[in-house]
Amino acid sequence: MDTDWTKHLYAFDVIVVRHAESFNNTLYDQIRKILGPEYTEEDFVKEEMKLRQPDSDLSTRGYEQTKKLRSFLANGGWSNIVKDKKSWLALSSPMKRCLLTSDAIHTGLGVPVTVDPELYETGGAFDENGIALPGISEAEVLATYPGYTCIDGMQNGFFSSHELQESNAEFDERAYHLSERLWGLFMDSVEKQKRGEPDFLNGVILVAHGNLLSAIINCLLTQSRSPRVGLFIHENSGFSHIELHLEDVSGRKSIAMKQMNDYAHLMGDHDSSTSSNPMRCGNHTTNDHWIQEFFVKKA
Repeated sequence: MDTDWTKHLYAFDVIVVRHAESFNNTLYDQIRKILGPEYTEEDFVKEEMKLRQPDSDLSTRGYEQTKKLRSFLANGGWSNIVKDKKSWLALSSPMKRCLLTSDAIHTGLGVPVTVDPELYETGGAFDENGIALPGISEAEVLATYPGYTCIDGMQNGFFSSHELQESNAEFDERAYHLSERLWGLFMDSVEKQKRGEPDFLNGVILVAHGNLLSAIINCLLTQSRSPRVGLFIHENSGFSHIELHLEDVSGRKSIAMKQMNDYAHLMGDHDSSTSSNPMRCGNHTTNDHWIQEFFVKKA
């Protein structure tokens, strides 16, 4: 009997990256100033729907964050994780803020980027009345990012098959499906390794949105349709490193959180506190428990 269990343990790395700060990310503070300290969730959402961009650009600070991320990666960032760039793939949300962020990874790290039409933000692309918009198309992506590829389904826009804004139930199911797709990529890699094929994936980089990344991590941890067990906060352009494991004999799957919400690339000459580092942002909505209450209500 073979008692060396390590011979049968496979691992697969996943790096999740939240997009750099977008214009829409700046709306929270703007709306709080407009409405004052006393307001209802209905008031906030109504004001947000008027001000938000359906496919938000980055803020000025967001563009600076992508420059820092690109420089960090070009100077050895993630080299302890991404050891063979040819065996890695970056999957990006089709929304503008993620495409701009994934471009920093593409140019800084040198890994290929594929745009995934399922990685969009909560709700999808929609106007202030909740009516669905088509979103960016494959041709539009390739015109701006000629080195990218796109998964099928974007010919007429990544959200063109929808009539209305995505519901909470649809979001939850999508998060679970994406987590299962990650396990599927891992299993495909294991099978290729067993057959001795050289072109297997060692890992995947997901460039997406805070709510979606939190939901995917929940589903990976629980290995179930449970996207709201915990709230995993990522600051803008922050990243986490997750390692998926498979014990081949028993088929047991598990995950290890290796890094969580790392923002080393934003540090520079600043310390880790938000007040002394003007580049850090994206977690301040937790300070007054607004996002926690919203999270619980939508669960």
